[in-house]
Amino acid sequence: MSIKLSSNNVLFYLINLGLCHPEDLVSITIASHNTLLVSLRQGINLVVKQERYYYDDDDNPINFPLADELRFYQVLSSTLDLSYENIHFDLDNSIFVYQYPKNYINLKGCCQNPNNLSIFMAESVGHALALLHRQSLSSEACYRVMNEMNNGKLVYQFPYPIHLQDKLEPERFFTMPPDSYKLIHFFQMSESLNRTVKEVIAQVKYYCLTHNNLDFYNILITENKKNYFSQSEEKKQNLIKLINWEKCSWGDPAFDLGTIISKYLLLWLTSLIVHPDIKLETSLQLAITPLDKIQPSIVGLTKAYLNTWPEILNDYPEFLKRVVEFAGLALIYHIVEIIRAFRGFNNQSMCILQVAKNLLCSPEKSFKSVFGLTQAEFLSSFNFQ
Repeated sequence: MSIKLSSNNVLFYLINLGLCHPEDLVSITIASHNTLLVSLRQGINLVVKQERYYYDDDDNPINFPLADELRFYQVLSSTLDLSYENIHFDLDNSIFVYQYPKNYINLKGCCQNPNNLSIFMAESVGHALALLHRQSLSSEACYRVMNEMNNGKLVYQFPYPIHLQDKLEPERFFTMPPDSYKLIHFFQMSESLNRTVKEVIAQVKYYCLTHNNLDFYNILITENKKNYFSQSEEKKQNLIKLINWEKCSWGDPAFDLGTIISKYLLLWLTSLIVHPDIKLETSLQLAITPLDKIQPSIVGLTKAYLNTWPEILNDYPEFLKRVVEFAGLALIYHIVEIIRAFRGFNNQSMCILQVAKNLLCSPEKSFKSVFGLTQAEFLSSFNFQ
C-alpha cells in the first residue's frame, strides 16, 4: 500500500483519477476511521474508503475487506435496490470509491438540531430497514453471498474482549490505551454486566441480512420532499438508502434496530451536563437535549419497523427485549471506539456506560425509560397493518 488517504490528500487522489476538478469541491467529512465523504458541486457525493488494519488484544489484524463489500454491491444491488454506482476500485491501495444517489443527505445532517427531530424520518428508516430484512429472507443469492463473505467470522464478537477478562497479564498494560483500564475496571466491578454482555453476544440469532454498522452517517434520506407525502410504496421505499456495507452479515435484525436506537440515545447522552458533584439521575434530567424530545422518534422508528414486518414478533418472540439489549451493547461499542481513538474517557463516558448497563441488565424496566411507555402499552398502542 503506497497511498494512505486522509482528508488532506483525498481531493488530489480524486483529481488524479479524473473524477473531479479542484473547483468542484464543496466539503470533505470524516465519516469513520476508514471512510471519507467528499461533496462536490451539482449534488454529487462520493464515498471514499480505504481498508485499514487494526489489531485485537492478541495483535491479530482486524479488518473488513472492501473487496467483499464490492462483491456484495455487484451481486445484490439489483436484488435489494441498494442504488449504488461503482466509480473506482484500487486493488493495490485497497481504495473503493462510489457515488451515492443524488439529492440524498445523511441522517446525521438531519439531526443537527436534536430538539426538532422529524418523526417522519424515523418512521421512514424503520420501514426501510424492516423491508430490507424481510426481503433478504427470500433471497437465496443473499444468503449464499453472506455465507461466502463471512466465512465463519464472528461478526458479533465483542471488540477487544480483553475488557471482559477478570485478570490481566502485566504485559497487557503496555499494549492498551490508558483509558482502557477504566472500562476494564467498570466491567470487573459489575459481574452482572460482564455476564450479560457475554450472554447477549452468544445468543445472537442468524436470521436475515443485517448491516451491522448503522451509524447516522450510513443512513441516507432523500431531499425530495414531494416523496415524503406520497402513498406510493415505491416512493416510500426510495426515501431511505443505506451505505457502507463492509460489516454486513447474515445476522440478528434486533442488532440493526437496537444500533439505530442507540444513535438516537446518544443525541441525549452526549448533551448531558456532567460534574463530579452532580448525581447521574440529575445529569440525565439536566441534558440540553431532553430524552422526551428523542422518544417520539424512537417510538416512530420501532412502530414503523413492526408495521412493515409484524411477523417478526411471532417468529422472534423476544425481539423487543433483544432490541433494548443491543441498544445497550451499541453504547458500549461507542465507548470502546472512543477509547481506541484516544478521544478521552470522561465523566460523560461513564454516564453512557451506566445507561448501557441498565439497558443490558434490566431490558424490561429500561424499555419504559427509552420508549416512554411499557412494552405492553407500546404493543397495544397501535394496530399492525
